[in-house]
Amino acid sequence: MNVFEIGYRYLVPSIKRMLALELKERGLSQKEIAKKMKTSRSAVSRYLSMERGAYIDLSEYQDIKNMVMRLADEISQGLLDEYKLQREILAIAIYAFSQRYICSFHETLDPEIDPKKCNICPSLFKQLSISFRHF
Repeated sequence: MNVFEIGYRYLVPSIKRMLALELKERGLSQKEIAKKMKTSRSAVSRYLSMERGAYIDLSEYQDIKNMVMRLADEISQGLLDEYKLQREILAIAIYAFSQRYICSFHETLDPEIDPKKCNICPSLFKQLSISFRHF
């Protein structure tokens, strides 16, 4: 499985789950979260119940948590349209790849991957991560 598949199937849903949880902690209803995240109420329910986006736990990375909290602030204040929201979610995903946060998960999916030897994500995403925004 390549990094783009991992991003699409696992990483982006994990970021969205963190974001939905953060918005829930701020007192938003599932309906409000769905509207602000431009997704269905069903998807929000699945994020909050850990049925979706639960394969990768990004909560151990304080920098990722800070990025999601900042994004939740911007969403709560109505500062993001749907395109900027998607851009910011993808920027967080690119950053996570660039920091090698997904390597051990990738290894569980494909035991032939050796994270100590692989440098694909940092080499592909490091500069792109910097150009998106300064976290």
